[in-house]
Amino acid sequence: MGEDNQSRPLPPASDRINGDEEATKDIKSNKFPRKKHMKCCGCCCMVTVLILVAIFLVLLFTLFLSKDPKIKMNGLTIMRIKLINGTIPDPTVNITLIADVSVKNPNAATFKYSNSTSALYYRGNLVGEVQIPPGMAKPRRTQRMNVTVEMNTARLFSDPNVQNDIANSQALAMTSLTSIGGRMKVFKIIKRHIVVKMNCRMNFNLTSMSIQDQKCKRKMSF
Repeated sequence: MGEDNQSRPLPPASDRINGDEEATKDIKSNKFPRKKHMKCCGCCCMVTVLILVAIFLVLLFTLFLSKDPKIKMNGLTIMRIKLINGTIPDPTVNITLIADVSVKNPNAATFKYSNSTSALYYRGNLVGEVQIPPGMAKPRRTQRMNVTVEMNTARLFSDPNVQNDIANSQALAMTSLTSIGGRMKVFKIIKRHIVVKMNCRMNFNLTSMSIQDQKCKRKMSF
């Protein structure tokens, strides 16, 4: 038995070399699928991240910043007025009013606005200004404030129609132009500057001192 094992011939060297080469090829072929698999996983992860970022941006600009902040004049209260014969305002003395103004923020982000001015017109003539102080409207909340209005009676009575309007309807057809600039901050990261412009038509009832039939058009720019 021992002689048979010792006398058994070894395989040729070429066969051993071919076997080693095939083993090396098998190892390399096993590595290539792993690399391809890793590249495929990396590409899938990158595509997923890009899709999530796109969805986040769409939600950000459609849900969080999709609606215009609204400015509204709710009412006017007379603080100072001088009447002639108890009916007609004295054109030599300005009328001082307190305006109840609200800023409504329908978005899910806080709207912080700077000081602004609202101009009051009667039949196209500037008769008063409303100074709106800076403030902040919280998400889906309404910020209300009282501001002082100085109405120039000399300019008001320079229009020949004013006495007829007071005598016939006890109301003045007014127009207000307001522009408020501010910014919204989402997640304390993204800031968006906004300018809200509002053009309103209303009737100021001199008997009840109230705003009636107010209709507004708003425009928001970035």
